Amino acid sequence: MIHQRIMGSKLSTNTETEWELVDAIDDAEDVSNEDTSDEYSDDDEEEYDEEEMKLILAETKRLRFMADAFLHPEKPVPRTGLCLCDGCYYDRPSAPARLGKEEADEAAQIVSDAASLGRLAHDYAHPEEPCVTSDPAATARSYYDRYSAEPQLTVEEAEEQARIIIDIEALRKAARDYLHPEVGVTHTDPVCFGRNYYARSTAPEQLSYEDAEEQAHILADAKALEER
Repeated sequence: MIHQRIMGSKLSTNTETEWELVDAIDDAEDVSNEDTSDEYSDDDEEEYDEEEMKLILAETKRLRFMADAFLHPEKPVPRTGLCLCDGCYYDRPSAPARLGKEEADEAAQIVSDAASLGRLAHDYAHPEEPCVTSDPAATARSYYDRYSAEPQLTVEEAEEQARIIIDIEALRKAARDYLHPEVGVTHTDPVCFGRNYYARSTAPEQLSYEDAEEQAHILADAKALEER
């Protein structure tokens, strides 16, 4: 723009006007140069520590390298020294024995079969649990709602049936205890105790084993004499 204005001024016929215009342009350039020098001086006042910048860049590069190594452990470790070497972690003398490819495949197959058998055993032991599938097209009818299924009891009927079974079992136990008083009383409570029916104070006198045998022989002899 300045040169265009100068060329335009040269085309003017008035020489004094041309020189005045040139002087005005020079003054404008001086003012712009002063402003630029002031800006440069302001920028120079900002001090930058080059050593600190180098340290920051080096630390940033090291952190970036560590992050890349952490995210990609499959990458080999680069080395810069020719004499730098290390032992293999898996081939060291103290490393545990490793399986071959065939053995590892067989072990994986065994584990898979064991998991399948465990899942089948759980499904067989708990038929009330619903079937879980990821195939949206897999469908099946309910085992308990099929037409040929046995009639199912309601919750109230099942509870009533359970109470009846418990009462029948209690009556059966009481009848067995009444018919067989010689059977010992079993219990699980350590503080539960009671007196012996045959050793109580009001119990009739009990014969010993020898006295009972002798009494039986006497009765047998008496019966034989009566028959004669």
